Amino acid sequence: MSILENLLSGDPQKVWEASFDVKNLRDEEELRSIADHIQAIKKATKNIDKDSGTDLITNNSPLSFALLKLKFVKDSAGCQCELYPSNPFFNPNKEAEEGLIIISDKVEDAKNWTADYRCACTKCGNKFKVKKVEYHGPLYVWTNLSPPKKKPPETLVKKTINYVRKRL
Repeated sequence: MSILENLLSGDPQKVWEASFDVKNLRDEEELRSIADHIQAIKKATKNIDKDSGTDLITNNSPLSFALLKLKFVKDSAGCQCELYPSNPFFNPNKEAEEGLIIISDKVEDAKNWTADYRCACTKCGNKFKVKKVEYHGPLYVWTNLSPPKKKPPETLVKKTINYVRKRL
């Protein structure tokens, strides 16, 4: 099943897995094609695990972030790295392995299970300070040290090309 099919399935496990797939997906064209169905996704997931999970992180947190990311991409709001502060599950080490950021400094405190990072996005250059904390597993608190960078609005030509691509 595709990510979109899983999001629309109504099956909590499939929705949860698809939400993490959206979190990790970087292909903007594919994200935009999924984002075209935000209203249908919201309707299909309206009652998915709303009140389960912990006080800090509910079971629908991945879904909430997936919807946030889809709206962000649909609105062409900027570089996807600007979403790091919205999700404590972005591990800077994994992001660096994927080539999405460069870690310029890392200070670990093994006694307290914490770490501090300084890093930068390889796509737009945004700089971040990241604090690793432990709470039933590692969480990462991202702080964007750069001012937000907005993408220029799509031109009419680009909108037309995107429209035609979706219809083919």
